[in-house]
Amino acid sequence: MPKRVSTPPPDWKSEPKYFTIYQPYPIHANMELDTDRKLLCFWIACILGDPKYLFALFHKPSSPNMVIIEVDRSCPSYERLLGEHKWSEFLLQPHCDEVARSSKIYYSRWSHARGVEKNGECFIASEPC
Repeated sequence: MPKRVSTPPPDWKSEPKYFTIYQPYPIHANMELDTDRKLLCFWIACILGDPKYLFALFHKPSSPNMVIIEVDRSCPSYERLLGEHKWSEFLLQPHCDEVARSSKIYYSRWSHARGVEKNGECFIASEPC
């Protein structure tokens, strides 16, 4: 039996970028809830400058403190996502529980959606907004 032709790797120039968010906003976010998912997406869209650059949101129900986002590679300001984001600096009137909290955003270890799906079988992609 002939060996199956391997799938060619994706074109990295057209692939979106993936970022991992540790401790996502809002506090104790449950990505199963539309309100929490929308709050997170609005916050990310504000950092990026335009909601059209945010493609998808992946979360794993068994690890609620981590979220992976898919961002358009052509976004001119995706570097602004990286690093620590103190909630007291972007919330107008933070609750006393939110003052000391922060979210940390890193490059994801996966560089394409197939890697996210393959390595995190429970990750659920959802339409952001």
